[in-house]
Order: sequence, then C-alpha cells, then structure tokens
Amino acid sequence: MNKTKLFVALAFLILATLACVTPIGQEEGGEEEGGGAAAAITALAATNQAAFATAPNLASSGTTVTVSQAADCRSGPGSQYDKLGTLGAGQSARVVGKFTPGNYWIIDVPGGSGTCWLSGQYATTRGDTSGLPEIAPAVTPTP
Repeated sequence: MNKTKLFVALAFLILATLACVTPIGQEEGGEEEGGGAAAAITALAATNQAAFATAPNLASSGTTVTVSQAADCRSGPGSQYDKLGTLGAGQSARVVGKFTPGNYWIIDVPGGSGTCWLSGQYATTRGDTSGLPEIAPAVTPTP
C-alpha cells in the first residue's frame, strides 16, 4: 500500500472516530455543558497521536525544524487554538507532519507529549519533508 492510500485511510479513520465521540460535558441525547469545540480538538489530537504511533513510517524521524525567534506551538493552525508549548529562538523539534496550505509544521510538543502545530513563518526545516503526511485541521475552535 503506498503512502497516499495509507494517509487517506488514516484520515478517514480519524474522521470516523471523531463522528462517534461524545464531547466532554455532554451526555448522549443531553445538552452540552460547554467545551464542545475543545473536546473535539482534544479528541483530534489524541487520534492524530495514535495514528502516528501506529504508522511510524509516515513520519521522517530525521526531519527537524528550528525557529529563528520564539514561536508558540498550538492545538491547530492559528492563534485561536490552545497553546501547548513554545519553542525558543534557536530551539529544534522533530517534525511529524505538515499543513502546506497554511504554512504549518506538526511537531512533537516541546517538553511534553503528543503533537502540536507550529507556524512556518520563522521556521527552517532540516531533512526531507516530502515524505511527511499532509494533515488538515478538522475542527475550528469557537472564539
């Protein structure tokens, strides 16, 4: 199976999983108490992490990104998403995916676990990025 078919299959699995998840604070058939978008983002992050763990060949372990100035790493592409960590000027992280249309890299959370989205504005990559999976944001948080 080639990488494109594997990526499409993983994307379908992620979307199918998200469709079956009841957001935190909501009983099935009940009213939501809050945090629906945050719960969906958390579920997406956990699903992405599981996908990378079960398909390690998708991520090039030798690809890294270094930032020229401090940059936040978030749960999605943009400042409206939760901040999960920060890379200081000159710091590097392992790249596990990319979102080319928005100029974002999906990296390992600095000093934490899981993955996060880093803007490519001040980032320089090292290594082959062509084999990295394209990851599209699934949920936009409520402002």
